[in-house]
Amino acid sequence: MPTDEWNWRAEIFPSLTENQRQRPTSTLSEAASEIGVRSGTLRTLLEAEGKIREEKRKGSPVRVQRQDVTRLAEDFADSVSFTDIAPILGVGRKIAMKLRDAAELPVWIPGGKNGPKHRYLFRRRDIEAWVDELIPDVPPHTEIADDCVLLADAPNRKHIPIFDLIEAIRNHRVQVVARFRDYPKFGGAILRATQVDAAVPLHIRRKMGAQRRGLRGRYSAKEQRVSRSAPAELAPDSTSEHPT
Repeated sequence: MPTDEWNWRAEIFPSLTENQRQRPTSTLSEAASEIGVRSGTLRTLLEAEGKIREEKRKGSPVRVQRQDVTRLAEDFADSVSFTDIAPILGVGRKIAMKLRDAAELPVWIPGGKNGPKHRYLFRRRDIEAWVDELIPDVPPHTEIADDCVLLADAPNRKHIPIFDLIEAIRNHRVQVVARFRDYPKFGGAILRATQVDAAVPLHIRRKMGAQRRGLRGRYSAKEQRVSRSAPAELAPDSTSEHPT
């Protein structure tokens, strides 16, 4: 086929993908195919952003703006599920769940009981920006000094809730002195142990102190009070006379 005829045919009959990109909008199925998701997933994303009116029925045709297709394709390629959050942060799953359920982490698409999807979706760049705002850039260390503790270990070792620890770091009451080796920036942050101890809420410190002072054994609080007062009541009277 001559070259000029081939160029002419290419102009008259462009490819479907190129034709889609030239149009200002795409159908829901076309946009989903280009993004690489199912139509239902794309509908959920658009509903979460308010791009689809609530009165729109599920079977109603939906047109998606080209700029939304391009942006959502980039967002979805950058997204991670909750399973990936704990390794990204460098903490245990329980801490990651507490941060998620308390809306501390920036969620892109809510899941579970808080949203329309069965699983949460996060944008990696949002998580990294959240960490960068909280944890300053500090030099890496290959060892952890005796007077320091890792952020990932602090909740269990120092009995401090993760939310109180984060708030103390935000308020500069707890200092991030270094980052442990090649650990993630959040969980690998090295903190001053004395500052973490001081940031433990008062009610937790009182509870820990009461547990350390309490009697050992299988006694109730009432039995403990009785056992403590018993020796004083049974002590002999120093003024009593003894037979000679």
